[in-house]
Amino acid sequence: MSDVKTTIMQTITSSAGAAVNGDPIRAGGSLVEVQFFGPAANHGVEVSEDALTWAPATDPDGLPITNIAAGYRILRERPMWVRPRTSAVAVNQFTFAFNITKPNQ
Repeated sequence: MSDVKTTIMQTITSSAGAAVNGDPIRAGGSLVEVQFFGPAANHGVEVSEDALTWAPATDPDGLPITNIAAGYRILRERPMWVRPRTSAVAVNQFTFAFNITKPNQ
């Protein structure tokens, strides 16, 4: 049996220098890949085990997934929860596509 892949899209609008968090997405300990669309800015992905305490996600090399331009990243963690975050200087919209792959059991 093959794995089950779900894609969840979120668009968030930055607020002139203030941090803006997207809605938490339940990843359930699965593989998470994320694709960013929009202008380069201080945005990234956060992970959590309880949807209350958040930390920056890291890539397979252990580097934080922050300050990136449009592109694609794989998360090193297998989090229970994931969310987008941005703190862009100007007001812009950013779209995040989260691909969550759950092993078929």
